[in-house]
Amino acid sequence: SGLHDISDSDGSDTETVNPPQKKKARATSNSVREYVPAYKSGSYALILTLYNCMQDAEFQGYLTKSELSHKAQPLSDKSFTVPDPGSRYTAWSSMGTLIKKGYILKTNSPARYTLTDEGCQLGQRLYAADVQDSSINDISSQRSRSADSSHITSVNMKHNLQQRSKERRNSERSFSSSDTVDNLQQHNVNNDEEDADLSMAVTESLLSYSQEKFKRSSPPSNSSMPISLAGDVCHTT
Repeated sequence: SGLHDISDSDGSDTETVNPPQKKKARATSNSVREYVPAYKSGSYALILTLYNCMQDAEFQGYLTKSELSHKAQPLSDKSFTVPDPGSRYTAWSSMGTLIKKGYILKTNSPARYTLTDEGCQLGQRLYAADVQDSSINDISSQRSRSADSSHITSVNMKHNLQQRSKERRNSERSFSSSDTVDNLQQHNVNNDEEDADLSMAVTESLLSYSQEKFKRSSPPSNSSMPISLAGDVCHTT
């Protein structure tokens, strides 16, 4: 009898007490798991739209189905009115899940939809994440534009350097050509001066020869009678 009691006690301890503790622990873990709608899903669009509307001082406190669907559509990849091909569900189909989880409250007829306190907290988290993503995207865009600008600047600088180098080479060629022309012109001037000197020397030589020939061929004359450089005799009275 004592052995039987011990055996029952051991069995109950291992079989009936421990498994419920494990199940209870798993249930507790599931209950605290945070619900986060997928980005651009129907649930995401509905929660974020109601949260954004609640930030408006003139918000009436609720939205009808048509109002909520229209305002939420830009935030959803799925249509709120037309099902996906091969499916009978739209983005609006997620409304039942949000009501069941206690994030959205449905009242009146026709229905009015508003956020609960839990829904407001979820909406705030989604909004903050959306702002953070936008900031990251802006920073990435700015960095991308900055990188593109730096690349363009580098390309422009390289092009300018190449252009300057090309202009410098052309200038050097032009300068060299100009020097050649100047040297040629100077050479021609020198040649002209040499030709002029030679011509003058030849003229002087011919004049001297003519005078000498005239002296030899002319008869003796009075020393008072002058002789011109041209060889003509000047008569005096």
